Amino acid sequence: MLLTQHVTRAAATGTSPAELRTGCRLRTCLDTVHPDLAEEMKQKQGANRVPVALRRPKWVPAIIVEVSVPISYKVITNDGVQMKRYVDQLLPWHVSPRKKV
Repeated sequence: MLLTQHVTRAAATGTSPAELRTGCRLRTCLDTVHPDLAEEMKQKQGANRVPVALRRPKWVPAIIVEVSVPISYKVITNDGVQMKRYVDQLLPWHVSPRKKV
């Protein structure tokens, strides 16, 4: 109930309480059902072929193929192995992994 209350736009301001607080619109499960937003999300996910560094025993280059859930990704390594990894096991390619001392 609280999520519904926070994402419902007020008639006086034209924005929701969440928009006033965070500065952006919160998305709900119903937003993904809307045809325009569902297509937009598919296009964004298709464009997510982002180069990343993947943590195995060592950091190796990989490419994000698909967003499974907000914190889980399907990636393909340079040798063609496809696997699922969580966000804490990936780094943007331009960021170098921290070395342990």
